[in-house]
Amino acid sequence: SEFRAVPTPDLDRHIGKTVRLHLTHGGTREGRLLQVLDGMARVERRLPGGTMTLAIPLRQIERVEVLL
Repeated sequence: SEFRAVPTPDLDRHIGKTVRLHLTHGGTREGRLLQVLDGMARVERRLPGGTMTLAIPLRQIERVEVLL
């Protein structure tokens, strides 16, 4: 499997997949895409001892990659 670029407007087609989001301020967020709603992408990250859900505004996402 490898990460492949997809258009940001198509992000909601990839619910349940592992995504890597490149943000406008230069950071990246990686995790399982849970939801795209109300201008926010929700991504679940696995951590030692549990998971954490991140809410990322779509307007801050510059580039999307999906693990295929």
